[in-house]
Amino acid sequence: MADDLVTVTILPWTSGKLGLGPGRAILTESVVEPDTLGALLERLADRLPGFVEWVYDRPEGRVHEHCTILVNGRAAEGFGGVAAPIAAGDQVTILPGFSGGAQQAA
Repeated sequence: MADDLVTVTILPWTSGKLGLGPGRAILTESVVEPDTLGALLERLADRLPGFVEWVYDRPEGRVHEHCTILVNGRAAEGFGGVAAPIAAGDQVTILPGFSGGAQQAA
């Protein structure tokens, strides 16, 4: 039923590593409230080859340091991490690792 879904958007680079193609991948996943981000990540890890390697450190129960996950546009680590609640209609975004910037001339 469409009323019990969250949308998971996986941005390029990570989507390629998960075998979902080179562009943005959009998945819909069922939720059973109350649900958590960690439970959603566990379900995705069961289905998507490479998810444990590139997104979710299953043995540690945490998101890999080179990934950021947003729930409704907010970094999940700021409001509970994998324990953050998710509900039908939420938007989950998996961002690839990013770093760097311009090097300053001395």
